[in-house]
Amino acid sequence: MATSSWWASALCESVNNVKPLAVICGGEELVLFRNAEGQVFALEDRCPHRRVPLSLG
Repeated sequence: MATSSWWASALCESVNNVKPLAVICGGEELVLFRNAEGQVFALEDRCPHRRVPLSLG
């Protein structure tokens, strides 16, 4: 996946700071979430320590 491009991956209102949102974008499994200030973040949907999906919470 290109890291210098913007990709539409979810509707704004579906990304919140309560429950992480799992998406597949550009063939990559990602987790989307908002921080307390409302900023949206996207990470690989995989915990680096346990190798389980971050989207599980």
